[in-house]
Amino acid sequence: MEEINKAHSSEFPMRINKYLAMEGRGSRREMDKLVEEGKVQINGVAAVLGSKVNEGDKVEIKFRGTREKQAGHQMAMQRRSKRFRSKS
Repeated sequence: MEEINKAHSSEFPMRINKYLAMEGRGSRREMDKLVEEGKVQINGVAAVLGSKVNEGDKVEIKFRGTREKQAGHQMAMQRRSKRFRSKS
């Protein structure tokens, strides 16, 4: 489980999807899907669509399966010819 405790300069309270999107976790729509799947908690309580986050709240995201996806990406990069790899 990953914890997020950064404060934003924008106004609180704000919707959970906007807060997570501002943290750079993905788009608001993607964050809505995580909330619907029950993978987001605010102060230890499962968030629902439209939940508000206040400054100082503890927001947690359960990411399951991320490592497998990243491992698949690494395998694809290893199979790619050096000519087609980006330098970034």
